[in-house]
Amino acid sequence: MEFEQIKELMEAMEKMGMRRLRIKNKSGDEIELEKENEPRPSPQDAVSYPHYESVGCSLTSLNSVTPSSGEGKFITAPLVGTLYYAISPDDLPLVKIGDVINENSVVCIIEAMKVMNEVRAGVSGTVVEVLVQNAHPVEFGTKLFKIA
Repeated sequence: MEFEQIKELMEAMEKMGMRRLRIKNKSGDEIELEKENEPRPSPQDAVSYPHYESVGCSLTSLNSVTPSSGEGKFITAPLVGTLYYAISPDDLPLVKIGDVINENSVVCIIEAMKVMNEVRAGVSGTVVEVLVQNAHPVEFGTKLFKIA
């Protein structure tokens, strides 16, 4: 990993209030960044999307997520950033539990370094579980949705 990439990761960590980041690639190389003595943002600091709860989706806090067991496929975070389920706070979520999606369906937005990145499903199926709370930070590979 280049020094500039590490600097970008550190800046993203600072912006999102992340304390620790660990990345491991397929070849076994690993990097871990950690800030000491810094408070983590509380869930009360997150932006609320009331429409998301009004459409019957069950959300779980990132800090208490336990990966789902059993069969199914997962949509994971392709980058580090802040997860949003809707394009704007006034919009309905892009997908909800029970929605049938295909590989090209946009399922959420991840904001990284002030850029909004669309996350495409990459798999087809039905959304059966939402695993991360809206407006929470996510890391590479964080499970976002369970798909059946």
